[in-house]
Amino acid sequence: MKASQGAQSANDGEEDTSSTLFLCYAHLAQKQDDTWILDTRCANHMTDKGDFFCTMDDSYKSQITLGDDKAIQVEGMGAILEVSTNEGNKKVNDVYFISKLKHNLLSVGKMMEKNYKIVFEDKKYIIYDKNEGHKHVTSISMTKNRLFPLKFG
Repeated sequence: MKASQGAQSANDGEEDTSSTLFLCYAHLAQKQDDTWILDTRCANHMTDKGDFFCTMDDSYKSQITLGDDKAIQVEGMGAILEVSTNEGNKKVNDVYFISKLKHNLLSVGKMMEKNYKIVFEDKKYIIYDKNEGHKHVTSISMTKNRLFPLKFG
């Protein structure tokens, strides 16, 4: 959503936080390198941590547009291994490497494409793996600023 559209919504009495939600996190919480934020607006998982990858295709190049309409370069795509969950370690595939990114983001849409079920209820989200008979993967509680941080490892 463009800033002018957000201003219009605010003028109509409805506050649009979709453009500023991530900025609130940056100011309210200390950055943690192994914390990932569940994001309903990003199309792909992404991180700026090259050392997280067990495999990476650095020939993969693309440009994406962030929520503030800034374009940023994707410098590779790969897999992150050893993501600790309630059901053991899992591998996260198709993760973008973007060295200028400020936070690690997990895409809700990408998780759904990979056959995970995500349920938001009682101020938490719960992830189930539909590939393994709807096994419970993890539950994450909502923070004071209404974000869902997942710490890998």
